[in-house]
Amino acid sequence: MDRASDSETERKGKDLAERGSYKKIGYYDSTKGNLSWYGNDKWIGSGPPADQTVVIEEFRYLSQKLFVSVSVFAGLGILLGIICLTFNIYNSNVRYIQNSQPYLNNMTAVGCMMALAAVFPLGIDGLHVHRRQFPVVCQFRLWLLGLGFSLAYGSMFTKIWWVHTVFTKKDEKKDKRKHLEPWKLYATVGVLLGIDILSLMIWQIVDPLHITVEVLCMITAPVTMILSSQQDASFAFASLAIVFSVYITLVVLFVPKMRRLITRGEWQSDAQETMKTGSSTNNNDEEKSRQLERENKELQKIIQEKEERVSELRNQLSERQALRSRRRASTVTNQNHSPPHLAIPQSDPRSLAPPPGYPAPTCDPHPVPPSFANSSSLYQPDSKISRNNCHTSRLQLLYK
Repeated sequence: MDRASDSETERKGKDLAERGSYKKIGYYDSTKGNLSWYGNDKWIGSGPPADQTVVIEEFRYLSQKLFVSVSVFAGLGILLGIICLTFNIYNSNVRYIQNSQPYLNNMTAVGCMMALAAVFPLGIDGLHVHRRQFPVVCQFRLWLLGLGFSLAYGSMFTKIWWVHTVFTKKDEKKDKRKHLEPWKLYATVGVLLGIDILSLMIWQIVDPLHITVEVLCMITAPVTMILSSQQDASFAFASLAIVFSVYITLVVLFVPKMRRLITRGEWQSDAQETMKTGSSTNNNDEEKSRQLERENKELQKIIQEKEERVSELRNQLSERQALRSRRRASTVTNQNHSPPHLAIPQSDPRSLAPPPGYPAPTCDPHPVPPSFANSSSLYQPDSKISRNNCHTSRLQLLYK
């Protein structure tokens, strides 16, 4: 604006207003306070520029394409978790699965699915629900993520900790190491879950959340704070961190078990054995049971043969005892009918002498007949009678 003024401090006269190329758009008379405006000006926008900052509130929504894409990945992860959980429950009787604590693996799968379910309320904004329902959405998201983390990573931490305590005791021998009891593992996970539930309940009662950003780790938290003004980047970073961590957990924990059981066919043999006998056995146990059955049959045959032999020997023994009793009775009868004063001829001692080289037999006041000596020799005990202690009746049988 170019003004005409005098040399005095006060400016008097007319002011000339020009624009750019000194285009006249009006005059202002300061003496009379009169403004002559031509009305040929053109302002940028709908009017003259504002003399202060204008604040306009605008609700920023999340990109629906991003929300749908992440939701699809989260849904596929939940489907993968259901498949892993079903596989683990169906093959819980397999020895390879039993050795890896299947119940803790089930807790891990359930926790991963709950963590993935927290992605959906993480992307819900005013476009989907009313603003008054935000506290419910915030609490629901917090409970899902907290309980899912406690179940998934609490169970894995429990297994790692107990394996560490069992195999790092140097003061105990291998055979005296502490046995891994399953109920202690479940109790440890229950304690962690109970602490998390108690903390969330106190948090919800004392200071309920309205708008919150989940602190996932030391890397994610600063990034989400920096990207708090960019809703798309913040949601993508937080949700993808959950999705990728859950995918890695499920793949590392369950895929090797599936691969081993499918490639080696262990799940088929164990399933068939479970349907037949109601118990789970692997191929080695089945082979051992068959070998034991064969040995049992062989032992039964041997026992049967021995029993037949024993019965046969008993029959022979009874027959010989009956024969001896009959002979003894006949001998007594003959002695009763013999003459009372019949002199017994004295035999020559030289005729009863043993051949050279044989020891002299001991005298027996009551010699046994040769027939009884032969029969009794069959029932001599297993103490092995020596030649020096042989009976006189046997010597008579040899030299007659």
